[in-house]
Amino acid sequence: PTAFIDSHEVTSLTAVLLIFCAIYQIPDGLQTVTIGALRGLTDVRFPMAACIFSYMCVNLPASYILATKAGLEVKGVWIGFIIGLSLTAFITMRRFFKKTSQNVTNVNI
Repeated sequence: PTAFIDSHEVTSLTAVLLIFCAIYQIPDGLQTVTIGALRGLTDVRFPMAACIFSYMCVNLPASYILATKAGLEVKGVWIGFIIGLSLTAFITMRRFFKKTSQNVTNVNI
C-alpha cells in the first residue's frame, strides 16, 4: 500500500485485512474444488442452493451484524465472508463425501 499512499492508517489497516484475505482463501479454495467435483458428478442444483443459502442467509447478515452492531467495521465484513464461505465449504464437502461413498458401495466387482 505504500506504493499508492503514505497514510500510516491505511497501511496498518491493509496489513490486518491481508491476514483476513489469506484466511479467506482456505474455505474459498475448498468450496471451489468441492463444487467443481460435484459438478463432475452431475450434481449442480444442490451446490447452487448451498451457495445461495450461505451467501444470502448467513454471509450478508453476519457481515452486517459484525460490521455495525459488533463495531468491527470492515474487519467484520471480512469475518462474515469467511463464515459464509466456510459454511459453503462444509456443506459441499459433506455432500461430496456422501455422494462418493454411495458410489463406492454400489460398485459391482
